[in-house]
Amino acid sequence: MKNKGNGGVFVDAKRTVIYPGEIDFGSGFSGLPGESERPEESNAAANGKAARDEYFAASYGLRELYLDVIKQIHPDHASNEADRALREQLTKEANAAFERGDDETLRRALEEYTRQAPHL
Repeated sequence: MKNKGNGGVFVDAKRTVIYPGEIDFGSGFSGLPGESERPEESNAAANGKAARDEYFAASYGLRELYLDVIKQIHPDHASNEADRALREQLTKEANAAFERGDDETLRRALEEYTRQAPHL
């Protein structure tokens, strides 16, 4: 940042005007991001990181299942309007199931498509 000489107003490299009252110099604690001055907060942050890492490790299989299901039922592969309507509905269900972490519903969406597709 450099001082523009306008009553203590600063302008950063992106030409953003920063007023002195907006500058926060913090509490003086210079730990790593996610660390806290208070041990109980550090433990909570560490527990949150462990839970997040566990979620990502557990969700890898779900992500692979989701991609497989979407690859097979995506509406862009429809052969006619009835097929497209079915694929669109099942894709919506698969997207919602993925966001909930519901692998059973993802499998059912694929089974539903394979059961109904031959009749379209």
